[in-house]
Amino acid sequence: MIGIDKCKDRDATICDPACGSGSLLIRALTEAPFEIAGYGQEKESSTAGLAKMNAVLHNKPTIRIMSGNTFSDPQFLKTEDASELERFDYIVANPPFSLKNWSDGLKEYGRFTGFGDRPPEKNGDYAWLMHILKTLKSTGKAAVILPHGVLFRGNAKGTIRKTIVDKGWIKGIISLPANLFYGTGIPACIMVIDKEGADNRAGIFMIDAGKGYVKDGNKNRLREQDISVRGYRNSHKSFKPGHPFERLDDSEYLRVIGAAGISKEDKRLHPTAAGMLMFGNEYDIVRYFPEYFLDYRENPDTVIRWTDRLQSSSGEWSGNLFDFYFRVYNKIIKDIKVPFKIEGGFRIDDTSVHRALREALANCIINTDFYGKFGVTIIKEDDKLTLENPGYIRLGKEQMRRGGKSDPRNKSLMKMFNLIDIGEHAGSGVPNIFNVWEDEGWEEPVIEESFDPDRTSLTLRFVKKQAIKTSDKKQAIKNKR
Repeated sequence: MIGIDKCKDRDATICDPACGSGSLLIRALTEAPFEIAGYGQEKESSTAGLAKMNAVLHNKPTIRIMSGNTFSDPQFLKTEDASELERFDYIVANPPFSLKNWSDGLKEYGRFTGFGDRPPEKNGDYAWLMHILKTLKSTGKAAVILPHGVLFRGNAKGTIRKTIVDKGWIKGIISLPANLFYGTGIPACIMVIDKEGADNRAGIFMIDAGKGYVKDGNKNRLREQDISVRGYRNSHKSFKPGHPFERLDDSEYLRVIGAAGISKEDKRLHPTAAGMLMFGNEYDIVRYFPEYFLDYRENPDTVIRWTDRLQSSSGEWSGNLFDFYFRVYNKIIKDIKVPFKIEGGFRIDDTSVHRALREALANCIINTDFYGKFGVTIIKEDDKLTLENPGYIRLGKEQMRRGGKSDPRNKSLMKMFNLIDIGEHAGSGVPNIFNVWEDEGWEEPVIEESFDPDRTSLTLRFVKKQAIKTSDKKQAIKNKR
C-alpha cells in the first residue's frame, strides 16, 4: 500500500509511533525487498517488551523498540539536533482511537504548526496524524488507521483536514467496516499518505471496503477475497468510469464477469473455477486444483538462493491470481528506467516496456494449465526475466510468435483481465512484446516449449543486441548463396 515492496534504498527507515506488540511494524518490514531499519515506540513498557520479543521471534532482532509516550516523551530525535524529531521514509500506525489524554505532558517539537489550527485536547486522532506527517520525510509514505470520523468532523479538525488535502499529501482513503478492531465497534479507515509528487496530485483515490467482511463471532473480519474483489472493482472503475457494471452489487457483478454462476443443483450462486482462481484463497483453490502453485523469485545466484520470493502457499497473502499479478508486476517494473515525459501537466510513468511486461505476465497466467505440474514460475534476474507456466502452446510456437489468432486456455480469466485493461484480445500481445524489444535494441525474446510435463516459457533479456560487422553480413549473404 505504501510501496515498501518497491524500496530501492537500503538505508531507508520505517517507524510505527504506536507499535503495540509490534505486529504491524514487523509485517511492513517483511514486505521490503531487503533488510531496512525499523523503529517502534510504545507507551506501555510491558507491551514494548512483548514487541521486542515478537521482533526476535520473527527474525527481525534489529528493530529498535522504545518505551515511552510518543507525545510527552518521543524517543526518536535527530542525532545532530535533539530539538528536532527524527524523520522516516515509511510510517505505519494503528494508534488508539480518540485518545482523550494525549496532551498530558505534551512536548511540542513543532508538530502542530502550519495546519491552521491545533488538534482538540480531548481527542487525539488528528494529533497522531499530524505527528506522522511531521516525522515523515519530504518524499515519505505512510498508512495510518483512524476512526472514520476524521473524514467529516468539523471545527478544528475540518480546518486541519482541508490544509492536509490542499498540500496534496493524502494519496488515498480506504473505508473499512465497523466492529473490525478489538476494543471499539466504530468504523475505521486507512489513510494513505504520499508526500512524493504531492505538488502534482490531482485527486484522492477512494475505496469503499465497508461491505467486504465476514462475521467472526462478535467481530467482523476482512477476508483476502473481499479485498481482492474490491481492488478489482476499483481497477475496473478507474479504467471504465461509468460502466454499467458499477451499479451491480458484488454477487451480480461477479456473475456477469464470469467469476460466479448459479448452480443447477441448489440454484445458488457459487464461484466458477475462474472466479476461485482470480479471487479465492490458496487453501480453497488447491482443493480444486491440487497442483496450483505460484512462485516469484528474484536475483538467484550461487551465494544467495534468492533476494526476494513470493509463493502462493506462504499463508502471508491470499495466494490468488489477482493479487499475484499486481504484486509481481510491481516487483518486475521497479528497475525499469522511465524517461521524463509530461502530458496534461502530469508526469507519465507508463512506457511501452511497462505495457509489454503487463502483457507477458497476463499471457503467462491466462495460458496456464492449472492442473499441470510445477505451477507458474517467474524468475527475475539482473539482465533477464523468465516467465514459465504449465501447459503447451495451443496454437503452436510459430503462430504464437506471428500473432493474429487467439486461443487462450482460460477464456474467463482473459475476460476478467481485459475488463481492467490487461492483456490483448486478438492475439497481438506476444508480437507486440517482440516489437517493443526490437525498438529498445534488446536481444530478441525466446519462446521455449517442453513436454511431459508440458511447459511453456518466455525469456525477456534486457541486454542490447550485438552489432553485426559489415564483413560478417557479407559473409552471411555469401553463405546463403
